[in-house]
Amino acid sequence: MKEFTKLQLSYLQQYSRNNEKLLFDLKQILDTQSNAISEINDCWKKLCKTEKHTAKMANLSLDNCNGISTYLFNQNTSLNEIYKKSSWYKTTNLASFFGY
Repeated sequence: MKEFTKLQLSYLQQYSRNNEKLLFDLKQILDTQSNAISEINDCWKKLCKTEKHTAKMANLSLDNCNGISTYLFNQNTSLNEIYKKSSWYKTTNLASFFGY
């Protein structure tokens, strides 16, 4: 098996650092959005228990909450897929990318 050149090792190290940063950033986003979904659901449960809202307002609020929750859930699903793929690349033998 050939040895890596200094330039190839430099690229490999830079790739690893960039990938680590990407994984960290994605994890932060996933955590933040998961918390947001929980908060929205909690707010909706409280809203349902509040008698001050008319049925019309409650339905409108439900639509808004459901829309936001669905959007965040779908976005989280997409980000989770990216995170899984990035994690896979992180553990893959990168020598193959250099033709070894």
